[in-house]
Amino acid sequence: MIGGINVKRFNDMSLNGKIHGIDYSEVSVEKSIELNKTAIKKWNC
Repeated sequence: MIGGINVKRFNDMSLNGKIHGIDYSEVSVEKSIELNKTAIKKWNC
């Protein structure tokens, strides 16, 4: 599984919500940030 994919899926489904993700793996957190960087810049994630 790709780190951050579920955060991306939930963000894609959310119209006005703000999605937060948590993980104990530093590698998964880094991959999630990279995958969701557009949403993070828009403050959706």
